[in-house]
Amino acid sequence: MASLGSILRRFRFHGVPGAAGFGVPVDREAELDAELLPVLALLDAEQRHASALVREAEREARVRAEVAEVEAQMIAAEARARADAARSEAVATILEAAARECADVISAAQLEIERITLVAADRTPRLAAEIVQQTLGLRASPR
Repeated sequence: MASLGSILRRFRFHGVPGAAGFGVPVDREAELDAELLPVLALLDAEQRHASALVREAEREARVRAEVAEVEAQMIAAEARARADAARSEAVATILEAAARECADVISAAQLEIERITLVAADRTPRLAAEIVQQTLGLRASPR
């Protein structure tokens, strides 16, 4: 319903200055409706289009998030496999180093055995003779 002021504004003077006369009554609300309804209808269409774009963007975001999750799982699985391979390689390297060290210790022990054997071979006859002399000397001495 039109307000009283709106109704009274319809009957104001129109025209150029000069002789007074009345113009055609103007219905401002009808003019506003006629002017704004097409624009508002366009805005409604744009609002629907924008809402559709937002829904599509949300759907695409969900799809991308799912794809990213799958890719992240694949990357993590590959990283675990690489880590296992790296651990195996590290263990093999450590075992090789330990085997070399063990071989070096055994080689050094063999050299020490040979040295001791030579020293023993060199000293045994002299020590045996000395022991025999002492033993014979103890038998010959009176008690």
